[in-house]
Amino acid sequence: MFIFVELTKLLNNMQGAPNFYKIELLIKDKESLLKEEFYDSGMVITGDYIIIVSKEESDWVSDLDANKGLVYNLKDVKSYKTYNKKIKL
Repeated sequence: MFIFVELTKLLNNMQGAPNFYKIELLIKDKESLLKEEFYDSGMVITGDYIIIVSKEESDWVSDLDANKGLVYNLKDVKSYKTYNKKIKL
């Protein structure tokens, strides 16, 4: 839990962390692969971890925005793919 909180704080304080329209991760499961998708999220690879930070919508009670950070060990990730949103002129 400590690593999760500290890495999320680090990512939130980093200037210029890349933000992507869509991020796909293929996660190794025992005998299969699981596909995780994130939209409008930031991603950083640091050491043996991939950190994904997504903005959460505010809830009706607190009216506060929050960032949700997920930390994946690289040994559990088969591959990742990032997408930038294309602007049509």
